[in-house]
Amino acid sequence: MANDQFPGGSRRLWWLAAIAYGLANILLHEPANDIAKRLVVVLGLQLFLWSTRAFFLAGAVLVLFLCRHLLRDSQTVRRLLIFIPFAAALDLSLVIYPSERIHYPQYAILTWMAFKAGGQALPAVLLSFIFGYLDEANQHWVLYANDPIAYFDWNDVVLNLLAALGGLVLLPQENVRKVPTKRILAAAGAWTLGMSLLVFLLNPDPYLMRSQKTDSFWLVSRSLFDEKSENGFLLAGIECQDPLPCADRNRRHNSVRRRFDRHCWTLLARSIARARRGHSPPRRGGRDARSR
Repeated sequence: MANDQFPGGSRRLWWLAAIAYGLANILLHEPANDIAKRLVVVLGLQLFLWSTRAFFLAGAVLVLFLCRHLLRDSQTVRRLLIFIPFAAALDLSLVIYPSERIHYPQYAILTWMAFKAGGQALPAVLLSFIFGYLDEANQHWVLYANDPIAYFDWNDVVLNLLAALGGLVLLPQENVRKVPTKRILAAAGAWTLGMSLLVFLLNPDPYLMRSQKTDSFWLVSRSLFDEKSENGFLLAGIECQDPLPCADRNRRHNSVRRRFDRHCWTLLARSIARARRGHSPPRRGGRDARSR
């Protein structure tokens, strides 16, 4: 869609609105957490989690209903059919608490506002992704700068991008020239090589994972996450704690905030600490090795 379809004054207002909304997502993180914690206290954790599931499911149905006219376009339907299994795989893999799906409306709305401002879908997605990345950077290096178990949450970065891509699927697409397959493969290879060098040579974990400095998250995270059955298991986004008493768990989960904010990574920190003390993980198939 060309930019000249939007009057200049209207575009400026949309740009101001998009930037203000993006900054609000970053700067209002703590107040939003406080509201969520109050809701957990009022509703109880389980009811809060199920209500967030219902809310986001209803939101997804509402979006499809409002955008039903787009489904008449075969290209949009094709993009949607490709996007849905991809999005479902990431959602099931990365979302721990259902409330984390707040990223979807946050950055889908930002993508839509940026599209109204600029009139082009892909730049709108890129702007939304940048704001999402800055949000996580602000949490890591500003809000929780003194928290030893804080981490740079790559999960949230990917969820932010997923939300922005969801907007890209439904937004009108401008005509683009066809890029040769060799160039696409070369770009993907260069990106993969660059990220591999970042992980294997520069070792960013001491800066991004703080207290988890000895092992690389990207290299051993799978085995460490398998050990979470020592303390409980994750099923459909709910953390179910082992009923056996644990002093460490009582210290870590003595407030709603720790139950709500730290979720899976507190389990990761415990697993690392136990591994260093020589504690062997439970066998798969045992009583505590429950499926997710």
